[in-house]
Amino acid sequence: MILKTIALILILFLNSIGLSGQILSVKEFNAKGDGVTDDTKAIQSALNSGKPIRFEQGVYLVRTLVVPYNFKGLSMEGVGFNHWHNDVGTVLKSIGNEPILKFVDGCDWVKISNLRFDGNNIGGMGIDGTFGGGLIIDNVGFYNFQTIGLKSRQGLLRISNSFFYKNKVGVELFSDSTITNTEITGGDVCLKIVAGGNRLSNIWLNSASECLLLLKPLDEKTGHQNTSITNAYIGELFNNNGREAYQIRIEGNTIKRVQQIQITNSFFVHATDTKSINSFFYLNNCDEIIISNSNFLGRYTYYNKNSYTKNFVVGENSNNIKIIGNIVKGINQEAVIIKNGAYDWSILNNDFIDCAGLNNVNAVIKVIPNSRSIITNNKFLDYRNTPNVVALQVDKSGGMLFKDNYIYYPNKSIIVDSKNIEIPQTNNYR
Repeated sequence: MILKTIALILILFLNSIGLSGQILSVKEFNAKGDGVTDDTKAIQSALNSGKPIRFEQGVYLVRTLVVPYNFKGLSMEGVGFNHWHNDVGTVLKSIGNEPILKFVDGCDWVKISNLRFDGNNIGGMGIDGTFGGGLIIDNVGFYNFQTIGLKSRQGLLRISNSFFYKNKVGVELFSDSTITNTEITGGDVCLKIVAGGNRLSNIWLNSASECLLLLKPLDEKTGHQNTSITNAYIGELFNNNGREAYQIRIEGNTIKRVQQIQITNSFFVHATDTKSINSFFYLNNCDEIIISNSNFLGRYTYYNKNSYTKNFVVGENSNNIKIIGNIVKGINQEAVIIKNGAYDWSILNNDFIDCAGLNNVNAVIKVIPNSRSIITNNKFLDYRNTPNVVALQVDKSGGMLFKDNYIYYPNKSIIVDSKNIEIPQTNNYR
């Protein structure tokens, strides 16, 4: 009985000093969380302990925290955060321009949850993931960072239920990662994907100034294939510089092209409160891109000379593109432009509703010669009764198949050439 009592007392003592494997509070290392004290050294000591750590409610002012090798596979967690109130819950706030968290090489599979990283409009990054693969990010906020909220270079990230707001770049994602149930909003670019093999679902990308989603290889050595995006909301591109901007840019280089991208079951909008000329997609140096089963709503009749939806998809030097089963409404100029160096596109089973007609741009689809494209089983509908709009403009040497489409336009012409001269056609329906 005495031995059992001694053993119980020993266990309680070990628990109290954090030597039993339990999670440690950073306040055990004299972190204050009072929004006044620099807590960097105290939290660094907690990380160096090699034990999982927790943050109580409070605002912890920090410089760079280095997550050591012996923290691999462990967790750090707070009590939560509030999007609308900066200092509620657990907040790690920058007091310098460096990243808040950096990982040493080999410190992988760390879980971070229920806290807010705040750059305080001076911090460079929330997490610098040059090292640290397999990070698990759950219910974490990244706010007000001057370069990137979260940067990955070793991939295998699992990001869920998180919020990124007013970072210059919200997330710079590497390979073989997932993002689910997450919103990325504000800044210049919401989401930049620099390598392939990623899965994104139930995401919101809002209110960037330059681009909402950029898929672009990190360099000429990095592959960028096999990424899928589903159930996304893409909208509110606040491009206020008067130049055309694209919500999604898929851009390879001459060495590493972007390939095998699927975007499906999503909703895109050019919001009426933006003051810009927007388009939805720009494709360059990419192959095997599928855009399917989604809704695209342009400015429609709410356009003005300073704000309209110019195009749905513009592609050059890009091959084997499939645009299938979408509803595309209110594109004020050409919906699709297939430019030089773009071959073997398939545009199938889409509804193009009330597109073209602005500034004497009357073709819904415009094809540069010899594209070898197939455009079939689409509906071209104009409920505005707009004169002169045609379904297709192409050179006579276009090298393409245009058939079995349904066209409901007041204009008797369906296809015209580059000089706006009607080209005879068959197997389409008025």
